[in-house]
Amino acid sequence: MSNNDSKEVSIVAFPKSGIAYNEALYQALESQGVKVTEGVFAGRWLLKNLKKFDSVHLHWPSFFYATKKGMLSEVIAFIKFCLFLLYIKIKCSSLYWTAHNLYPHNPSSTPFIDKIARWLVILLCSKVFVHRETAAKTLINEFPLVKSKLKIIEHGSWVDYYPKTITRVKARSYFNIAEDQTVYLFIGLCSKYKNVHLLTEAFEYLPNNSMLLIAGKFQDQDYYKKVIASLGKITEKKFHIEATFIPDEKLQNYLLACDVVVLPYEESLTSGAAVLALGFGRPVIAPKLGYLTDIITDDCGILYHPNEIKELVSAMEKFPTRKYSECKILENAYALTWDSACDALK
Repeated sequence: MSNNDSKEVSIVAFPKSGIAYNEALYQALESQGVKVTEGVFAGRWLLKNLKKFDSVHLHWPSFFYATKKGMLSEVIAFIKFCLFLLYIKIKCSSLYWTAHNLYPHNPSSTPFIDKIARWLVILLCSKVFVHRETAAKTLINEFPLVKSKLKIIEHGSWVDYYPKTITRVKARSYFNIAEDQTVYLFIGLCSKYKNVHLLTEAFEYLPNNSMLLIAGKFQDQDYYKKVIASLGKITEKKFHIEATFIPDEKLQNYLLACDVVVLPYEESLTSGAAVLALGFGRPVIAPKLGYLTDIITDDCGILYHPNEIKELVSAMEKFPTRKYSECKILENAYALTWDSACDALK
């Protein structure tokens, strides 16, 4: 047996931890006997350790070079990233990339660098993973070279990942929600591209028995002020905003209290928040974009034409007139497994 044959199958992940998607994926992969190690983007660590692994798995390329310290700093970081990719090709059998978004949600300050980075990653990758068919078509339209390397995988479920230790009645009591109120929830990082302000504007047009919950951290204080100013115009309906990071054990408070999760994104390739909502048996209102188009079927939510307030208002008004089965939504969520992603990485 050669040294190569006896080598333990292993992957180095950038990153392995700190993000729920990665932690759940690699936990599933390790349960199948694959060793996964947290990668360190530092020259000494890479020179010493990278050769020990069979594969490298990347998720968000811009994390390596988007310094936000000016163009010169970003260009230097980008050059280091390019050398890193070339070193992977020399030392490891395979380089994989999971395309979570078409471009970074927070674009680089250096013109064209994000597009060049993605072309380079695609060029050097053995495989590129994407969630479902619509997202795959979107990626191919933008980067035709990816077609021959593309592998469609499933986004695993969060059904048993987060705590569910309270009842719906208890959850609603935290926010003093009346039984006859329809509660719309936005949950997740409150970035500009997620159109939280559009949701607050749409909420103004809803009946008075509607309530809006917003739960998530704002990275941009100016954007936070814009959303607060919009909420300030609402006088006849109830709303609650928790503008901070929501810890895992508190997610249930919001998801069990609400009737529907609204994700009014400006653009989206994949949505972990949609999978999160389904995992709590909650229907979703979302735009017809990427992965959302495939996962939000008629029995688990409403899709609308993106970035149009009239379309969003119409979808939100339509929701109370429809009946959804929590059991059916959970059934759909349980069907989402990490198996295809694990198989692709092995």
